[in-house]
Amino acid sequence: MENLTFHLMKLVTPIFLICVLFLFGCVKDIDMDQLDDIEFLSEHKIALIHFDLEVPDFLDDLNNEKLRLSDFTRIPIFDGSYTEDYLIQADFQYVFSNSFDRGVTIQYQFFDIYGNFLHELPQIYIPKGALDLSVTQSISGDDISLVSATDQVIVAVQLDSGTIPLDPIQPYMFSLKSGLFLHYKITVEDE
Repeated sequence: MENLTFHLMKLVTPIFLICVLFLFGCVKDIDMDQLDDIEFLSEHKIALIHFDLEVPDFLDDLNNEKLRLSDFTRIPIFDGSYTEDYLIQADFQYVFSNSFDRGVTIQYQFFDIYGNFLHELPQIYIPKGALDLSVTQSISGDDISLVSATDQVIVAVQLDSGTIPLDPIQPYMFSLKSGLFLHYKITVEDE
């Protein structure tokens, strides 16, 4: 029995020493300054505005064409210090379908809680017959503070004039589905 214990000790001791040397020989000093470079990125998706417009929407009570429509909606999603402090980019993503025999132009404008104009995105032209046309518009950099102050958005839709008047029984439809991707960045310095 002593002989067996002696042989086991002879075997275990070198293995133990090799493991200890391996563990401590491969460890470098840790640079704690790298902790200041840590960034946390997050993305939040929000459904924004969805609507369908048909021919009667572009006609008045006497069936005269009214080619420009607009509506506003409150979007208080930007409220709070989290957005003000950490929002770095906002991506507005749209999917358009236009079965009208005319093109449509659409534009988003942003206003603060008092109705003051803040920012507008470039106009988007949707050609006649376009189906499931995807478009993304981004706001970042210095303009992101304007988005943070947004309380309401006005969406303006302009139907091109045509040579043939719109008929209320035509089955044309213009459809918009939109979403918003908000990108946040938090660094250790921020906390």
